[in-house]
Amino acid sequence: MQALTYQCPFCRTTVDVMPDRLKETVICPNPRCQRPFQLGAPVAKLVGTHEVDAAEEKVDLQAAQPTAEKEETLTVTHPAMFRSRPFTFLVLFLVIAAGLAGAAWWWSTRHELAGVYAALGLAGFGLLCLFVWSVRVRSTRLVITTKRTLVKRGFIRKTTSEVLHKDVNLLNIAQRFLERIFNVGTVSVSSAAGQSEPEIVVEGVPRPNEVVQQIRKQQA
Repeated sequence: MQALTYQCPFCRTTVDVMPDRLKETVICPNPRCQRPFQLGAPVAKLVGTHEVDAAEEKVDLQAAQPTAEKEETLTVTHPAMFRSRPFTFLVLFLVIAAGLAGAAWWWSTRHELAGVYAALGLAGFGLLCLFVWSVRVRSTRLVITTKRTLVKRGFIRKTTSEVLHKDVNLLNIAQRFLERIFNVGTVSVSSAAGQSEPEIVVEGVPRPNEVVQQIRKQQA
């Protein structure tokens, strides 16, 4: 016997219904909705049919469960700054500190505006580099849901790459010596073996082993 798959007109949750129950009122099985609706167009839309066994034919209509699981976000993480590139971070910090110290020295001892401006320019350059780096890090988001892994980049011009968990073929973690110490690394996700470039590559991911384990868990 075939079950009819209907879609709730309020939240789009799908539910299986036996043909002999078409005249009954359905309570949406989605806990966040649970609104009643009548079967039959145009109130509810028939979206498919499939075979069910004898046991499923006796399922109570009010106890029906959604046929499609809602996708949920499990993890959203950004690349680390200091832990992924500690030397770069320290160099920029020293440039900023040297510029500010130099400006104070030129003004207190020489009272020369040219030296003050040059030192402030050096500090400003360091601040600009740190700001651009911070924006790039905050605009990169590695997202793991119950169905897929995505990397989203950019605030104004956005790009997104994704791989469904069921399609993941290769998961790779690359860590240099300091990255192992600070527990960060490069995570690569690919849906095909032997391809030249993985669909997802994110550098400086905090706790990369936990990220990979979470993807593996969703594949099980």
